[in-house]
Amino acid sequence: MYGPGSGFISLKARYRGYPAGYARIAINGDRAELADVQVYCRPGHWSRWPPFYYRSVNYRERGIGTRLLDKVLDICQAQGVSWLEGKMHGDVDQLTRWYGRHGFRIGPGNEIHREILV
Repeated sequence: MYGPGSGFISLKARYRGYPAGYARIAINGDRAELADVQVYCRPGHWSRWPPFYYRSVNYRERGIGTRLLDKVLDICQAQGVSWLEGKMHGDVDQLTRWYGRHGFRIGPGNEIHREILV
């Protein structure tokens, strides 16, 4: 359904100057596929820049994913998309609540979909 003629859009989020996550969508006419919404959560690592210190990276629970999803919905509405769909991967229980709060319906096989008023 989403092939080479589709419009692929990738959004990147930053938090205090650091990469914090991304969202990707593929638009094909009045339908779009939410390919991914990812907010970074990594175990500790040494920073690459001075001062060198050991730090963990967790940008979740700060509204970054919500802002990314809001931007995705804005783009879809501006492009005339009336239907957004995708599939949940990861902590399905938490994602079910999160997508539900944002107006998505959950289908079989962890599929998500939402109608967008244009």
